[in-house]
Amino acid sequence: MCEDEAYGAGFLGPAATGADPGSEHDIETDLIIPAVGQRPDLSAIEDVTGLQFTRWGTAETHPVTYAMGLDGVFAGGDLQTGPWVAIGAVAAGREAAESIVRYLDRRDMTEGREAVEKENPNTGPSRERCGKAACPYARPGGRRPHR
Repeated sequence: MCEDEAYGAGFLGPAATGADPGSEHDIETDLIIPAVGQRPDLSAIEDVTGLQFTRWGTAETHPVTYAMGLDGVFAGGDLQTGPWVAIGAVAAGREAAESIVRYLDRRDMTEGREAVEKENPNTGPSRERCGKAACPYARPGGRRPHR
């Protein structure tokens, strides 16, 4: 269900968006990608020998091929970057899929490809570049105890 485009995406419902009751309508899609921004659940793979993880709890991957340390294992999206934006996950999945095809065809996985420059995992673009307000910060010595 989608609300009238004049009110935006409408994911928060009519009360939050100010949409007129009855303005909802269905849109046919081929694919819907839910993006909830949660950390990946590594419990199924964290004990697999040969897989490495970063200090952020994300998969350590080759910067071009998205291959993990185990032959034939690739990662992209939130598993590789941590929670970020859906378009980044889709792009990483596309790059990993290209590597998988080349791997299965026994072709060079790096030929004609370059590493994609990425921001620090779990943070996305810097606040300065995206115009977001910086969160207030107090150095440990200047913090007041919570009572």
